[in-house]
Amino acid sequence: SNASEMKRMAARDFEDLLQCAIPVFEALLPEPYNKDVLTLLFTCAQWHALAKLRMHTDETLDLLDIITVKFGKQLRHFQKHTCIAFKTQELRREAERRQRRQSQSLASNGGATISTHQTARRSKTFNLQTYKLHALGDYSTSIRKFGTTDSYSTEPGELEHRTSKARYHRTDRKEFVKQIASIERREARIHRIRDKQWPPGAMIEEEVATSPEAHFHVGKSQNYPENIPLFLQRHLGDPAVRDFLPNLQRFLLPKIKGILTRENGLATEVTPACSDSEGRILIKADRMYRHNLMRLNYTTYDVRRAQDVVNPSTSHCNIMLLADSDDPAAGEQHPYLYARVLGIYHVNATYIGPGMIDYRSHRIDFLWVRWYQCVDRCSSQHTSLDRVYFPPMAEPDTFGFVDPDDVLRCCHIIPHFAQGLHI
Repeated sequence: SNASEMKRMAARDFEDLLQCAIPVFEALLPEPYNKDVLTLLFTCAQWHALAKLRMHTDETLDLLDIITVKFGKQLRHFQKHTCIAFKTQELRREAERRQRRQSQSLASNGGATISTHQTARRSKTFNLQTYKLHALGDYSTSIRKFGTTDSYSTEPGELEHRTSKARYHRTDRKEFVKQIASIERREARIHRIRDKQWPPGAMIEEEVATSPEAHFHVGKSQNYPENIPLFLQRHLGDPAVRDFLPNLQRFLLPKIKGILTRENGLATEVTPACSDSEGRILIKADRMYRHNLMRLNYTTYDVRRAQDVVNPSTSHCNIMLLADSDDPAAGEQHPYLYARVLGIYHVNATYIGPGMIDYRSHRIDFLWVRWYQCVDRCSSQHTSLDRVYFPPMAEPDTFGFVDPDDVLRCCHIIPHFAQGLHI
């Protein structure tokens, strides 16, 4: 859709546009204007992310001061060098609105109306002399004095008129004042009854599929079994299933050893090697069970609970993990790993080897993923989003398995439109 034609946008809509604007604007203008616009957009996103924080420290406020100074310099540079290089006009709907106002003004004064079939669009330049831009420099000081910006939002007061209007629609429009007062009293009594039923501090059932203390939740259902030999035969020749079963067993071995160690004190060293001397994995009935969703619980920066939903059949299928910083061979690697989830599964596995106690099977959840490769290492000095790509499927370790406990969050992968890629 055309972003310039969007109407009645809320703050979250502007935030979404800002986050997705960087790959859209890339390579849209010639250099050096392209680099200037991309840098300004990235700085806008940085400033917005810091200004809207609901929990601040001295470090974040100092960082907000630094970004604000940089933001102001880039805005002035944008006005002086980038804006004058292009001829810009007001939007079509802005011209039509101005034309309607003029027609209404002439009609009210008894003059002739102006035809609106062809509306001339006036030239329009970027204006720095506005209060909203002037107030950006006061955000940090205001946060230090009065608290975070969500503490003194004007939204509740501005939207309070909706309450009385909603109550008015429930009246007969005649003696509505008395009826609105009765509705208000009735709602207050209902609130008091609800407070008695669920006193402060009582646990109210939340709309989550599992306890918030659990990092992730995968359904317990086994309604969608996949016979592994038949699954591999069905996808014969697909690079994604090359060495699928050996890699899966190699992934499951340390997981089940860890479970047995926690439960029974398995008397053997846990190693990632998958050999007969270290034990083997038997998958019950050669079946893995597919799930449609995985819910991922996490704690936000301001110590609030939140949840992401991973669905391999939708665009909510990309995840991020922490890279292994203890690996000396990694060097200056990217701090995060990115992957696309191809499937959510669990198996009932049995450990056979040194230290085994019985043949009882244990459920192990895992994600089948295709790894992204990072183009370059990110740093605080970079003014661009992290860029990733799919390595060739013929390369080893292009596909793999992930423990859901290792997943940090879902992530939004935006196509690189400048390279001709699209969703």
